[in-house]
Amino acid sequence: MFNRIRERMALIVSWHSRPQAEQKRIAACVLGLSIIAPLFLWSWMNAETAKTMSDTEEIISRYERALPLTAQISAQSSNSDPGPQAVSALAAAQEAIRTADLDNRLTSLRPSRDLPGREGVQLYMENLNLTELLQLFSSLESQSGLRLVSCDLSRRQKGSRRMNARLILEK
Repeated sequence: MFNRIRERMALIVSWHSRPQAEQKRIAACVLGLSIIAPLFLWSWMNAETAKTMSDTEEIISRYERALPLTAQISAQSSNSDPGPQAVSALAAAQEAIRTADLDNRLTSLRPSRDLPGREGVQLYMENLNLTELLQLFSSLESQSGLRLVSCDLSRRQKGSRRMNARLILEK
């Protein structure tokens, strides 16, 4: 600790022991650097800001050129894709079950007689866990265009986490 204090005192003493012309030169260099360094920093920041602005303008122009193309592509894909409304409720339910990878759990799939005047499907599934049931509901809702009308769940065995499901869906 005392060595540090001695070193700093020696530095102060050495400054005062220098000739006045040398002190003025050193002070002028420090003053010049304190003026020039911020100018260089400002110049660099200004150049980077200008570069960022030009990059932003280029991205905006690309977006404006791509926007009509994406609208055209989406229009073409919507014309070529029949969508969930174009297929029967039975086919939509089969596709949803296949998408959820639950073909092996399906016991029965048939048109529903419970919905007079509407197209409906009745399906029975066995040995489902909660995750599989949620996958099925998600697949039915997002892809098939079917709406759940009725759902009867029954536990397979006492203490089991598996269940049987009877679903009635409408188009």
